[in-house]
This record gives sequence, C-alpha cells and structure tokens, in this order.
Amino acid sequence: MSINKKLQILFMACLGACSSGVHAQWQQCAGTAGQNVHCLAMKDSMLFAGTDSGIFFSADTGNTWTLRSTGITADTVLALLITGSNVFAGTHGGGIFHTINNGLTWQAANNGITNNVVHCFMESGTQIFAGADNGEIFLSVDSGLNWSLLSTGITQTPVNALAGSGTEIFAAHNFGIFVSADSGTSWTTTGITVTNFISFAVHDSEIYAGSGGDGVFYTADNFVTWSINNNGMSNLIIESLVVSDSDVFAASSGNGVYVSTDHAANWATFNAGLTDLFVHALATGSGYVFAGTLSDGVWRRVITEVTSAEDNLTATGDELKIFPNPVSDNLTVESRMGGTAAASEKKYLSICNSLGQKMIRKSFSAQKYSVNISGFPKGVYFIEVRTEKAVMKKIVVKM
Repeated sequence: MSINKKLQILFMACLGACSSGVHAQWQQCAGTAGQNVHCLAMKDSMLFAGTDSGIFFSADTGNTWTLRSTGITADTVLALLITGSNVFAGTHGGGIFHTINNGLTWQAANNGITNNVVHCFMESGTQIFAGADNGEIFLSVDSGLNWSLLSTGITQTPVNALAGSGTEIFAAHNFGIFVSADSGTSWTTTGITVTNFISFAVHDSEIYAGSGGDGVFYTADNFVTWSINNNGMSNLIIESLVVSDSDVFAASSGNGVYVSTDHAANWATFNAGLTDLFVHALATGSGYVFAGTLSDGVWRRVITEVTSAEDNLTATGDELKIFPNPVSDNLTVESRMGGTAAASEKKYLSICNSLGQKMIRKSFSAQKYSVNISGFPKGVYFIEVRTEKAVMKKIVVKM
C-alpha cells in the first residue's frame, strides 16, 4: 500500500474519531444534584465542592460524592484551597476551617481573623492569603494556625479574588484591582477602576481577570498594559476562570461556560448538555473541566472536547501547508491565512496526539515555522494554527 493511500485511511479514521465526539457533552456528577456550588478545588483525583449545604467530597474524579462537613459551623462555603495535605475552607459567617484528613473532620482556624466572611484564598510559597468581606486580607505563614491583617490601602469592599504573579499580588474587589509588591503589606491601585472584579486565573506571565459586567481583562505584563477581551461572549459576568494548558475556561452568570484557545482573543460557548447556565465555579484536572452551578450541583466534561466548541471562532479556507508529511524529525508549518492576517501577525501553533493530549504549544510571527518532533512517538498528530481571526487544522503522520 502506498504512503498516500495510508495517509488517506488515517485521515478518514481520524475524521471519524473527531465526528464521534461532536455529541459529547457535560455530565452531572452523582450526589451533588440540586446544590448551589460556590467553589471547587482539585488535587489529583480528589475534588472538594463548597456549597450552601457545606462541603462535598469526591475521591474518584467526580464519579461519586459525599457530604463532609463535620466540624464546620457555617453551612455556606465560599472558598477552598488545597495545599499539601491541608485543605482550607472560607465560609460565610464562620471564618476559616481546616482539615488534614480530606474533610472527615474540620477545625476552626480563626486565630487573628477579624472578619468571618471569607471569599477567597491564595498560596504563595509558604504564605497563605485570605480575602474577606470588608477589604481585609489576612496572611498566615504557619499553615493557618495564625493570621495577621495586611490590607492597608484596600477599599472597604469584599475582596472577591486573589492572584499572584512573580513578586506581585493582585486583589480583585468591587471597584477594580489592587496590587501589592511587598507580600500584601501595602496596596495600590492598578489603575483599572472601570468595573468590579470577581475572578482571576494566572498562567505563566498571563493574567486573566473576570469582571462583573465587562467580560475578561487580559494582561501579560502585570496590568501595565491590558485589554478587555469579550469577543463571542453574550454574558459578561464572569464568576470563575481557569486555565488548562492553552485552553482558558470562563464561567458566566447566565450563559454557561465559555472557552478560548487563543489567549482570550475569542470565546466560544462550551455548554452541550449543561442544563444550569448559571455557573459559579470551575476546576480542571485528570483530563476534565468541572463546573459548579447555581442550582444543579457539579458537572464535568472531557477537556479534549474543546475542539468541538469552536462555533464562535472564524474558521476560513485559507492555506495551511505542513511538510514533510509523513515526518520523522523537523516539521515545517507555513501559514498564509489567505491575506486575512499580516505575515508578521502573531500565530499560535499547537500539536495534539490522537488522544487529544497537547504535545506542543508555540507562538510565532513568520509565515514559516519549524519545530522538531523527533522525540514524539510514531502515530497521527493534529496540527492547529490560529490567529485572532482564523483557525486552520491539518493532520500529520510521525514515522
């Protein structure tokens, strides 16, 4: 059989595999139906969900759930943090609780806490930060045994989310984003005061900030410069953000889950099968994205199904050349995008194996770009090149 004939067979088989996933969708996690989920935290196959009824726990990647709230005196759990063998829960009215046995028992951890409504956590090295209701930010350097108040300069509104990037810490609140360069001792405004902020996600040098009415704000230089990215979004209240490799997921209050594969430049809905489109919380791990909803508990979906969620992205018939094909070591990608993108426009290349696992994620600006895949196992790979305006895909065989 000729190489060309083999490629045709492989291409048709891959197309069949891709089309079979078109009907894949969100699945509700048993044991959480009817719950209002405020927050999610995941480590390995373990998941914690904070609800109005306490904390639910899953040890099997969301297949089954049990209520684990013994010792928690405030039912509504607003925030969760897993750090090593410790899990912290921030509650509405009871402050902070702590467990070292995966939630079988919880102990109050409020020494130094002066506001018992805790909205968020962040870990930075050996430091744990907690954001509270009236602008307070607390710091613990001894695994939650003791806390100290830090938030000089924060406006007296709820600290909705915390994030760290390099040596700086960011706090989201109802009137913008504050920044601290001294581990939270003092805070100054970033200059972003156009809206309230609810959520953060950090990936390498990139920060995504979810707002309460303007979509997603994006920066790659700690908010020295930033942009508002909501192309494709019809609901701009972003309750939660999470990044998995090159995929960014955004939870909206009314239009379900959005996904972006081009650094938030464009968004597409990712809602097939999801019956509650008011999503408060997101988490990723073990190949899944998890969504905590307003009234229908926790749902999960396979992350590789993102490839079927591109209905809002502009696919074109522009030319994308991949050579040689088959390939053994150096693969060259040539992208002209039919003139819709300038030759120097930034492009994003991703290579996935036949299981949908991302092997490479690169960016380039030239029309041609070469990448060495000599270390890849033999098999079929999916090549994707994106700009802000277009997406093109090819299949290549590694010999």
